Parts: sequence; C-alpha cells; structure tokens
Amino acid sequence: MDREGIPAGIRADEVIISPTAEIADDVEICAIDGARARRVIIGDYVRIASGVRAFVPELEIGDWCMIHGPTKIYGYESCMIGACTWIAQDVILNSTDLLTIGRGATISARASIWTHFTGGDTVQGCRYNDRKPAFLGDDVWIGVGATLAPIIAGEKSMALANASVTRDMLPNHVYGGVPAVDLTDKLGPPYKEISDEEKLARLKRLFAEFKAQALQSGEKLDFDRIQLACGAAVEDSSVSIFDAASRTYSKLGTPEEVAFMKFLLPCVKFFPHTPGRDT
Repeated sequence: MDREGIPAGIRADEVIISPTAEIADDVEICAIDGARARRVIIGDYVRIASGVRAFVPELEIGDWCMIHGPTKIYGYESCMIGACTWIAQDVILNSTDLLTIGRGATISARASIWTHFTGGDTVQGCRYNDRKPAFLGDDVWIGVGATLAPIIAGEKSMALANASVTRDMLPNHVYGGVPAVDLTDKLGPPYKEISDEEKLARLKRLFAEFKAQALQSGEKLDFDRIQLACGAAVEDSSVSIFDAASRTYSKLGTPEEVAFMKFLLPCVKFFPHTPGRDT
C-alpha cells in the first residue's frame, strides 16, 4: 500500500476502492502501455486473486465480483464488469474496443472474450481487420475454454465448453460447437420460467439452511435483520430486504447481510437495489 492506502500495483488518476475489497499484493492495474489509467473503481466485497493483470484505461468492477488469477484484462478501451460476476482462472478479457460484462455473469477457466479480429497483413490483402464493442448481458455463462468474437450475448445465454462463438447469442439460448450453433431446440434453454412465488419459496429454503449453518457454527447473527420479499414495496431501513422477484437487496452492509450473501454466492446472485434500474 502507498501513503493513500492504494495498492502499489494500481496506478490511475482516479482510484475508488471499497475498504471491503480484497486485492492480492501482486495485482497490477494500469494502462496498456504502463502509464497511469484514467479511472479504477472496485466495489464492495470484490476479491481479486494473485496473478491478475489489468492493462486498460478504465476498469470498473461491481460489488461481490470474484476474479481468479492469472486472468488478464487488456486493451485500449474501458472494461466494465457487473456485480456478482465470477471469473475463473486463465481468462482473457480483451478491450481493444469497449467490453461490458453484465451482472451475475460466469466466465469459466481458459475462456476468452475479444473485441477485435485482426492479425493479418492488410497491405498483402488480408480481409480481416475489424474491431467493435462486445457486450455480455446479465447472467451470461461462458463455458470452459470457450472463445467469443466481438458479439452481443443476450441475458441468460450460454456458450458451452470450447465453443467458438462468432455471432450474437440470443437471450436464454445455448450455443456450442466450432463455429458455435444454436442448440436450444436440442438441449432446452438454460433458464426455465418459474413464478415469483416459487422463487420466494426457494429463497426461504436457502435462508433456513443459512440459519441452521450459522447457528451450528456459533455465529452470533440477528436473523431478524434480514427480510425476504417478493415484489412488494417494503420500507424498512433497519433490515436488509432480499426481493426474490427483482433479485435485489437493500444494501446496508450489516454482518447478517454480508454473511447471507457469502452463503448464496456464487450460485445465487442478488444485486444492490438501484432506483430506476430494478424491475
């Protein structure tokens, strides 16, 4: 840490790091040429493991993200990673153009996401020299070893292991193969429709498991400081409200809220309530 409490490997003109974030000592974040980045924002309870390198002009990581090493993020444009995203080992995230990853995404080991398609000599006639933004919607799942060209991946879409995805992925569709094709009719969609009531019932079962586990381990938690809801407008600033319908929670940072989020992740993901965004 330097005199401002910023890890020595993070070099940027503007740095905002939550005090609850855990960043390994050897993590390096700066611009691709080694110069200072413009801005680095790292949210609450983010964990960045040893070996992670990010060389981008702007990096934003939302709450509760986990990035394993030795992942590499690099490029000349910004990289934005949404809350509760889980990134495994040896991932490559390229931001030659803008790379945006939505909330709750899963990017498995050795996967790579690209925002350019270049490499050949254009003077000698190579036809491929292109760059464009890549966008992954909420809950996108990229399988082990999968490669994504600069595409738009709709929310809840899935790329199977070792897939080579060169075209946009429709929401809640599954793709596989080289080049990847839509396998949804054969395998079914990644997500099935369930009622809000069933979502709440599932959440209640998980909360009961959480309470039992916490009591068995001797944790001193006030379980009444967590309230489970389902779309109802509940106003209570003294409790953390987990809404199963909108997948949001009223962020207070209480020990109970933090413990419950740790229990739920990485399989169950709730996002901080954001007025105007929640549905």
